[in-house]
Formats: sequence, structure tokens, C-alpha cells
Amino acid sequence: MYLSNFEQFQSTAKFWTDCYARPKEVGAQEGQEDPAGNRSIASYDIEEIFEHMYIYIYIYIYTWILSFFMISNIVARLMDMGFPKDKCINALRNADGDENTAVAMLCSEF
Repeated sequence: MYLSNFEQFQSTAKFWTDCYARPKEVGAQEGQEDPAGNRSIASYDIEEIFEHMYIYIYIYIYTWILSFFMISNIVARLMDMGFPKDKCINALRNADGDENTAVAMLCSEF
């Protein structure tokens, strides 16, 4: 939004500053609309907040489990190529999880 619509960016930044960075008496008045259409956190009830929290936690845990099994599979494939487990793990760590880079690192060691 900063590059595509600078005026909307400025009005949204001003609104957020008025709402969240100033004392309530000085900031935006109750019921004032956000120019970008965003809702204030105060406008959510507690059930909505927890519902969103559970969704984010679920996505985080699912992603973590999925990445764990993906890394485990990559380590197993590298070990099938004859490399020791500890070297495979270190190479994957240094390669930021990229299997091809890890193989290149492992091959360059021997």
C-alpha cells in the first residue's frame, strides 16, 4: 500500500497512531472508522480472539510437524547415499534445509 496508494497509507498510519499510540482522550473517538477498513482489537469479543488464536496455533504446529517429517526424510535419503547421520544433519543445517546444497556440501568434503 505504501507504494501503490500513499494517501491511503498516510491516512491509515494517522488513524493507527491516533488509536494506539496516544492516550484515549487524545486519540480516535469511539466508533471512528479505520480508512483501510480494519477492525480495532477492542471491537472483537473474547471468543473471536481465541478462535483466531487457535487457528494460528494449529497452523504453526501443523507446519512444524510437517517440516520435521520432511527434514527426517531428507536425512534418510542422504544417509542412503552413504553419508553419516551427523554430517547429513550439519550439512542440512548449513544449507538451510536445501537437499541439493546439502548433497553438494557433503560431496565436497570427501
